[in-house]
This record gives sequence, C-alpha cells and structure tokens, in this order.
Amino acid sequence: MTIVAIHQPNFIPWFGYFHKIKSCTDFVFLDDVAFSRNAMINRVKIKTRKGGKTYITVPIVHKNLNSIDNVRIADFSMKKILSVIEYNYRDTDYFRDIFPWIKDMILNWEYLRDMNIFIIKKICESLKIDVDFWCSSNLEYDDKLRRTDRLIDIVRSLNGDTYLSGNGSGAYLEKHKFDEGGVKLIFQNLTYPTYPQKYNDFVSGLSILDMLMNIGVEETRKFL
Repeated sequence: MTIVAIHQPNFIPWFGYFHKIKSCTDFVFLDDVAFSRNAMINRVKIKTRKGGKTYITVPIVHKNLNSIDNVRIADFSMKKILSVIEYNYRDTDYFRDIFPWIKDMILNWEYLRDMNIFIIKKICESLKIDVDFWCSSNLEYDDKLRRTDRLIDIVRSLNGDTYLSGNGSGAYLEKHKFDEGGVKLIFQNLTYPTYPQKYNDFVSGLSILDMLMNIGVEETRKFL
C-alpha cells in the first residue's frame, strides 16, 4: 500500500503535522499553489513566558506570492525570531540541546519553501521518521486541477492507492471523487498528547518546537 499525504510546507509545524508524515509512506510538499496569508506557511504558535501563546512570523517579500515556491524571506538573518524563541524557552529543560540546533537550521535562507522543507526533514530525521518526500512542483500531474481533483492526480502521479487526509479536511473534500478515481480515502487518527510544559496551564496546538524544548527528542519520538 502506498499512502500519500499532501500538505503545504509549513514553518516549524505542530505535532500533528509530523504525526501525519509518520502515518504515510510518501509525503508531498504542496509548493506550487498560491501563498495564503492565513495559513501557517510563514508563522506558527509558541507558548510565552506568561503562559499564553503568540505567533512567530517569518517576514516575507510581498512580491511573487502567486506560488509558495517563489516566496522570499525578507530578513535573511531571522535574528528577531531567534530572540523571541530564546526569550520564551530559555528556562525549559532541553533549551541547551534544541536551541543551537534550531538556530543553525533557520539562518541564511533566501526562499521560505526551502527553509521550511529543510527544517521539517531535519526534525523528521531526528525523530526517526522515514518516508519518501516529494515536492508537487517536481511531479508530473495536472496543476490546472483544483482541490480534490488535484489531490487525486498527485496521488496517482506517485502510483499511490491511498490518500491520507487530516481530520480537518473532511469539510471541503469531495469524498465521492476518491472512489471514482480509484483512490482510497483515509483520515488521520490523532489524539493530541499532553506533556510537561513550562508556564502555567497546558496549551495545545503549538509548534513541535514546544515539545522538543520541554521534553526533548526522545520523549517526543515516543508520542509519535
């Protein structure tokens, strides 16, 4: 069985993103669609020292936003983002292990897509997630198709027989088209874990950076 999952290349995404990768055999970065300002492609939530949550946002050049793979980072140094991460996580148990690693991964990039994919792959490598990665921009499929038809055609381009969808995607997928196209549709089975976390009550849905800083790579791997 070839299980294909497809998602935009997000910035240091949350635990569920990596759970989705681990649950498939082939993961496609959907990088040839329009950049969305409301998506998590250049931003992600972290926990603050006050116990709440905030977004860290990668500054981008507001030109050529017609496709994710064309989006450029406005500030190559990313020093402001690093300072926000350092301030909010410097007292966590695994800060000394994780922060230098993250720092090395996010410095000196020109294109957002390239940075995000590099970070995701490196985190997967540390978590021992072994799948085949692809970029939709490098696949032979009909990129004029929209939504469900596009997803099915991407799965077919990899000779896949199953599409793994996130639970939140069920509302807009045209489910009948998968049967008609000979592709089985399955949904991610995810229960978001709770784990020891600094600063007041537990906050869910944060960047996986929060788990790594608080419980380390080995414990994060166990949750997966």
